[in-house]
Amino acid sequence: MRINHDSLPTALVLGALIAASVYAQPIASDEFSGYSNNLVTLDTCDATTGWTPYGDTSSVDLNAISFKEGSASLQLSYSDSSHRSTAYKTIAAVDLTSMSKIGFWAYVGDSTHSRRFELRVGHPGNYREYRYTGEIYRGWNYPEFDLDNPYTSIGNPDMASVDYLWLGYYYDSGETGAYWLVDALTAYSTPNFTAGNFYYIHQSNLYGIANYQLTDGTSELLVNGISRYNSGNHGRVLYLAATPGTFHASFDFRFNCDDHDVGWIRFLWSFLDGHNYNGVFVSRGYNKAGVEQLVDNHRAQREVAFAASVGAKYHVDVYVQDEHVDFYIDGTPITSWDLPPSSLSGPLSFESYSGNIDLFQGYTTTVAISNVAIFWAGLTAQSPDPIHREIVHSPARAAGPLPAARPMPARTHGGVCQ
Repeated sequence: MRINHDSLPTALVLGALIAASVYAQPIASDEFSGYSNNLVTLDTCDATTGWTPYGDTSSVDLNAISFKEGSASLQLSYSDSSHRSTAYKTIAAVDLTSMSKIGFWAYVGDSTHSRRFELRVGHPGNYREYRYTGEIYRGWNYPEFDLDNPYTSIGNPDMASVDYLWLGYYYDSGETGAYWLVDALTAYSTPNFTAGNFYYIHQSNLYGIANYQLTDGTSELLVNGISRYNSGNHGRVLYLAATPGTFHASFDFRFNCDDHDVGWIRFLWSFLDGHNYNGVFVSRGYNKAGVEQLVDNHRAQREVAFAASVGAKYHVDVYVQDEHVDFYIDGTPITSWDLPPSSLSGPLSFESYSGNIDLFQGYTTTVAISNVAIFWAGLTAQSPDPIHREIVHSPARAAGPLPAARPMPARTHGGVCQ
């Protein structure tokens, strides 16, 4: 029998909390501290130091409004003359021999006359050249290249000691753009963030790209969403292979960038696809936070007003027992709700979403995730509340140190709206 927790008397709920003996067992955790082994950052694009404009480029400046990673992007201002806006830089030597891919973020305001993006790595006059000639979209793009398959090589560059970068955007006559943006030039293994409990499925990430960064001593997983097509404006990474029936998820998040103030973060479980999942969310576009369920694209949700700021770090606790969900941000209850019964199953997932608004404008949202921990969690049979029954599972091996689990909260209701 399924019991409506919203109708439980307050005295019964409080009594259950007092009488219950709380336990939690670790499943997995991730602080991302070892993920740097999978990538080499050639330039963060958070400073203009060392960059020299070339071709049609008149200046290289910082743009702290629209960027994907870190705190800014490079803004290359240009006016069409030679049909290319480029810049180059000498960097401290890096070894790319164990890397297999290289890529960067690139933003264009108008792609009508776009031809290609170009990247050269190696040494001055002695380099590998890569060309991206696929479709270039208005907004953010991610040109990615196989390091061992350049378009051409000039000389014989030593890839164990790369100290030269060249970036270029090429366009046809008639180009009217004023600038383009570049961010996070990175080489990585394939995929660049597979390790521990996180894994990447390209189809599930849609147009999203993930990476890592170190911010104030904290290693963060970056989940990027690009507003491009309908349902193509999500970035998503999956966690674990399946959702536990009862668990406590603990993690920190912040909006690293949300250039049009419409971004979302979602933590999902029993994730089947983008139209079938359970989850919690924080939306800057609607200034709301809550719990939701999608089944065959039909949404049920409970939400409250919540205004999240870009850059601010928030701590999330999500407690799930069967269909019941308790959602907290920074220790404050957001909502407590029974999800509608469903047969959903699948992994956990973290998602960024850049808003279902003006999909062809190239809006961007990057969410930074850190200090992830998942626990089996329940209350023992000492509780007089029949809902808080004993739940016993065998925990999986934990990956790395785990923070202390917080007690499973009493099931309460209030302060929610639809």
